[in-house]
Amino acid sequence: MEKTIVLRNAKFVETTFLDGSKQMVGVVRGDSFVGLEVPTEPNPRQFIGESNPNYKEMVKTLKSEPQMFARKNSGGITIFASSCDSNGDGSYTLTFQKGDGIANGGHTFHALKFHGRDTSQVKVTIELGLERDNIAAVAEALNLNKRLQGYSLQNKEGAFDWHKDAIGHKASEVIYHEGDSGNVEIKEEMAFLNLFKYDSKSKEMDMLYNMEKSEHANVAFLNRITRNDDDFKSTLKWIAKDVHDIAMYTIFNGRFGIQLKPLKKSIGQNWLKTRGKEKKIGIMKGLALVLVAGLASEGTEMNKNGIVVWKEGFKTAEQRKRFVDELFQKVFDVINVEDGAVSEIIRQESVRKKVLKHAQMISFRIHEEQKAS
Repeated sequence: MEKTIVLRNAKFVETTFLDGSKQMVGVVRGDSFVGLEVPTEPNPRQFIGESNPNYKEMVKTLKSEPQMFARKNSGGITIFASSCDSNGDGSYTLTFQKGDGIANGGHTFHALKFHGRDTSQVKVTIELGLERDNIAAVAEALNLNKRLQGYSLQNKEGAFDWHKDAIGHKASEVIYHEGDSGNVEIKEEMAFLNLFKYDSKSKEMDMLYNMEKSEHANVAFLNRITRNDDDFKSTLKWIAKDVHDIAMYTIFNGRFGIQLKPLKKSIGQNWLKTRGKEKKIGIMKGLALVLVAGLASEGTEMNKNGIVVWKEGFKTAEQRKRFVDELFQKVFDVINVEDGAVSEIIRQESVRKKVLKHAQMISFRIHEEQKAS
């Protein structure tokens, strides 16, 4: 069924290829897409929801610095159409037949449809007269050019140099950019470190808040740390290597994996995940976070200089590993009786509070043993 739309405030340059097909490339003002309905049949990546971190960043740009939208979304939108005719007033009428529509840039279109500004622009490519057999192949190829992940760009700018220095040769175990070797992404690394965050003024820790932020670590979370949170680096870099070591120990603990593997297998629960180029099997991030959270809440304090340090009884790697081992057994008992998806169980506040309570009891018993000896 034929459909037409009018694209206003647009400027295009047209190129004709040897096979007679045409390509129109230009810029369109962002608010021209507001409320516009455009087919998306050719796009292999359909819109997956507003929770997508890249989509959130697009909306943020449109609201805070719309003039930068075209530069931050340089790929723009690619549209297959049957015809595109100038109306002589800066607007173009596009006609779509079956199979036409947006082939790439679906999230960009969606962001502009609801948040486009008259001060924003976007690059638009319109493909005309392409053989129907080629449309799917071209659309797939466009989507293979995946946008570079935010953390890769931040790494290129040196945002994680302080972390590399802090953990030394262990930096080879961290994935700082796409294609990097390592087994844990820098997003996860920062999520674990965030568990040890204290309020620099009160010198108190809100662990439930820390856990929530760490569980939902995304592009915005990394931006906050790398660009705006100097306290994060200055107070935590001194224990960054220890945190990395205990996170790796917790994630890739084979004994934990053996116990977790058969857990609720009958209803499809899977507490394990394959990570990195080496395809190492580790426990799910959420479960590892609650275990390390228990250690952070009981094993650290902020000293008079505003630096996060280990308490007595937690100063050695072996002491910290022993604590995590004991806490895991308690956590295993908790999650063993819970129903539902893995992520839902770990995000329950009641489960997190139980974990922190068990951590407190284990810490008290270890402290009493040390006093007795």
